[in-house]
Amino acid sequence: YMYFQSGRWRVLNVLNMILITLCIIVSYSRGLYIAYWVLLVTFGLGLIINKDKDNLVKYGKLLMVVMPVLLLFIIPIRSNVMTTLAMNKTESQQRSIEARIERWQLEKEIVSQNVCFGVGMGNYIFVSQKVQKQYETMFSVASNNTYLRLLYEQGVVGLLGYLGLALLYLMYLYKRRKELFSVVFFSLFVSMAVRELVYDTIFNVNYVMAMFALLIILSCHYPLKNNLDEKVIGG
Repeated sequence: YMYFQSGRWRVLNVLNMILITLCIIVSYSRGLYIAYWVLLVTFGLGLIINKDKDNLVKYGKLLMVVMPVLLLFIIPIRSNVMTTLAMNKTESQQRSIEARIERWQLEKEIVSQNVCFGVGMGNYIFVSQKVQKQYETMFSVASNNTYLRLLYEQGVVGLLGYLGLALLYLMYLYKRRKELFSVVFFSLFVSMAVRELVYDTIFNVNYVMAMFALLIILSCHYPLKNNLDEKVIGG
């Protein structure tokens, strides 16, 4: 939306954002709700820090168009949305939290087997199956989040290695912080990083891993710059 000057492309991008946001809303996922708001806020803060007044105005106009439309769609399902935002209201939500608490006991045992190097990539499920029967409220063998899974499977050494790579990537974006694409990818990366605090998907779900890899690849080879001519991007 920020790059395209043509009216029809901007309309398509607005519609795309509305549809994506609606999909997130009707997922009734607490983690997705949090990650989405982190994305919006981080992007806005990035524009403010860069003092990018032109794109900040565009971003404000985009939100002014999208949010009222979303509110109209939310009205029929507002009770479900409010229940999701309550975080710990329904029996399903309570069971999910209880299962996470119970899983901590299981994961302590896994970590104790090899603190430095872990139990090996992909071995979390196999190791957890040996002790999970004693935890009656636990109904999933997935870890509480991606960071803990790395700790269990790769140990402290592996977790620090991955965090180091993430830091290098953020430094790469920081060096190009004045370019709009860096703000976009930084916001997406932070949003996914926050989402993985409550999910274990990047190394556990193939399509999420593919999306994460694509995010990094595009950000490192992104061809568009803020001063591109309208014709280059199909305006």
